[in-house]
Amino acid sequence: MSLVEAHAAGCLALSPQGVVMLTLEAGAVGLEAAQELFERALTLLKRSQRPKLLLDLRYSAGYEPPLLNWLVLDWAPRAIATGYLRQVAVLLATLPPVRLQATQFCLETQRRYGLVSRLFCAQPPATALEWLA
Repeated sequence: MSLVEAHAAGCLALSPQGVVMLTLEAGAVGLEAAQELFERALTLLKRSQRPKLLLDLRYSAGYEPPLLNWLVLDWAPRAIATGYLRQVAVLLATLPPVRLQATQFCLETQRRYGLVSRLFCAQPPATALEWLA
C-alpha cells in the first residue's frame, strides 16, 4: 500500500493498483467521524483517478441509520455524479446487522444511481481487489 491514513472512524489506504480502501473501525462509529472518513475517501478517489472503492466492514459492528441514509442520499450521489465512484467491493462482517446494512447500501445505490457493487463474504481482500481490477 502506498498511502495509509488513520481516522477516528477507521483508516484509508491506496492499493498499488490505485484502489481506495476504506476500513471502518471495530465497535460503534460516530456519525460525524464516519462522514469525515467517507469525505476523505472521496478526495482520495478523485486523486487516484480510479473510480473503485474497497469497503472493508469485517471489523464493523454496524452503523446507525442516519449514516446509511447520508451515504445513500448524499455521499453516493455526489461521488457517482462526479465520476469519482463507479464500482464498490464490500468485505462483509460476520454480524447479520452489518451484512443487512451493506446489502441495503449496495442495492439502493445500484437502483438509484447505477453503482456496480459486489459483496464478499469470508474472502480475502485480494479477491475483492482482483474483482475491482
